[in-house]
Amino acid sequence: MVSQEAKYSQLDDYSIVEDQIVEEYKVYPYRFVILTLFCLGTMNLIIIACIYIPLQTNLRDIYGGSLASISFGTLLLFNLSYIPGGLIASYIVPKFGLRMSLCIGGFISVMAFWAQALCQKSYYFLPLGEALAGLSFGIYCNNPEKLATTWFPPKERPFATGAITQTINASVGIGVSLYQLFIIPGSNQHDTLIQISNMTFSLAVFETSVYLLTLLVFKEKPASPPSKAAATQRVEFKKSVKIIAKDNNFMIMLLGLSIVIASQQSFQAIIEPFLLPFNVVGNSVGTACTIGIFAGIVPTIFISKYVSKSHKYKFCVLLAGGIGTGLLISMLGISFIGNVLLTEAVTVSYLIVMAPILPLSFIILAEISFPIPEPVSGGIYYVFVQTFATALPLVFSSIMEDNTLAGSLITLIILIVFQLIGVILVATGKEDLKRVKHEEKPIL
Repeated sequence: MVSQEAKYSQLDDYSIVEDQIVEEYKVYPYRFVILTLFCLGTMNLIIIACIYIPLQTNLRDIYGGSLASISFGTLLLFNLSYIPGGLIASYIVPKFGLRMSLCIGGFISVMAFWAQALCQKSYYFLPLGEALAGLSFGIYCNNPEKLATTWFPPKERPFATGAITQTINASVGIGVSLYQLFIIPGSNQHDTLIQISNMTFSLAVFETSVYLLTLLVFKEKPASPPSKAAATQRVEFKKSVKIIAKDNNFMIMLLGLSIVIASQQSFQAIIEPFLLPFNVVGNSVGTACTIGIFAGIVPTIFISKYVSKSHKYKFCVLLAGGIGTGLLISMLGISFIGNVLLTEAVTVSYLIVMAPILPLSFIILAEISFPIPEPVSGGIYYVFVQTFATALPLVFSSIMEDNTLAGSLITLIILIVFQLIGVILVATGKEDLKRVKHEEKPIL
């Protein structure tokens, strides 16, 4: 039970937070229902963002136009529309709550799926759906820590955050493979369009079902909070932005963590064209990427258990980022050998090692910015990630346009330097775990 009384805790020089007096902190089994629904909504939006990656040539042949325009409308547009959508979500979730935001964002995502189900009528329904999906994605992508803090006790927060972020990673693998259930190889253009339409219709039905379940059973918060942090009144949005803008340590960590994750995502985007001049088979490397993405769930689980007790988030990020940078450097030498197995091994190893960094990033930024609302810190963070992860592959694609050895080497060297800069920035940042300190100190 939460009483109407409140006490105040001094967190630092600029923020005083109001604590509700809680007679008993409780953990409810229903939290796993909430987590599952949130993960399903996240999965659907990632699938719609990735499902056309292996169908670029098919779409060009069916609708005409250049491959660049098809790629923009079915791949890049999602990332671009997320940037304003992510910023909007950072405002509306703290103001209106997660449930109301999911109702609004879920409705937009349903419209996105049904728009793409009309792809037989016109190609333009596909980019329309991508744009709408990108706008609504911020409601899900910005809020792993929001949901984890609201529903899960401190020791389970890394698990909940990891489950959501690994859903993002795993859904990429699902998205690039799902077309095989609907598209029959060797079909003519007319039949292929019908098969794509059936695929988008099936996804729209599933997304609608998830949305209706969310409307019916998703709750804003439990009757009693699971922790002191969950019971803390947060700083309002405008003040949050001002505090973050003046917090040099937060900005250093934000920039460093964004660069590291953007490097990982850019690696996935450029690995196949990068290896073309080395005569390494692209399909096998693409399979290695999928394996690495799914296998990354394992270290994320172990790291989540470790940091739930030790709180050594920054150490784990530096360890993973350092090993990942070393693997990228080894890719320089291995590429010249042209050994497919070694290339696949490095690709899988890199993705496995880097997998825990995304959930740890959300946790670190929520910790060092507390009592800033998690949707604000998480939203600004992922907007930075998507901005870098959109710009870098465009730069790399222009460098590797002629499929030359020099272009591939320059691309990999830039990526190594970029990731190394991110790791150094994280190393220079201070891991001030304000949320942990707040939960451990008595109320004044």
